[in-house]
Amino acid sequence: MKFIEVTDYDRDVKYLVSVDKITTVACDKKGTVFIETGTDLDGESSGLFVAESFDDIKKKINMEN
Repeated sequence: MKFIEVTDYDRDVKYLVSVDKITTVACDKKGTVFIETGTDLDGESSGLFVAESFDDIKKKINMEN
């Protein structure tokens, strides 16, 4: 299993996220990035907002593949 290191958007907490569990990486117009790792039983996205840019996350994922 491969992991990427990301930083929580609101706190200075680092996480290792399994690349295999990432379903979507989304970025809004403000540049806020959300990594979706699935959905709950009601269809709501679950995941985390990260401090890294969309391009940084894309590079990290591609480096792991």
